[in-house]
Amino acid sequence: MRLLKKNSSNGGGGGSEQVVKLEQENRDLRAELSSFDPAFWEEIEDLKYREDEAKRLCRKYEKMLNELSREYKFPFTSARKSS
Repeated sequence: MRLLKKNSSNGGGGGSEQVVKLEQENRDLRAELSSFDPAFWEEIEDLKYREDEAKRLCRKYEKMLNELSREYKFPFTSARKSS
């Protein structure tokens, strides 16, 4: 997606021109987004849900590994903590 560059001159009169450009860009972007069918957006929502579930499961496994590492005295460092 393209973005308009900020107008470097802050002089008078350029405001309405910038508004017109932004309105056109808004129309263009809305047209671009409307080309995606509802199945695409459903898939995006499904992916976000699955990512959230995977993160939750990873946190659960990391907690279990931390507990086991303390109990059986083996080293474990969470990947989230080391990065």
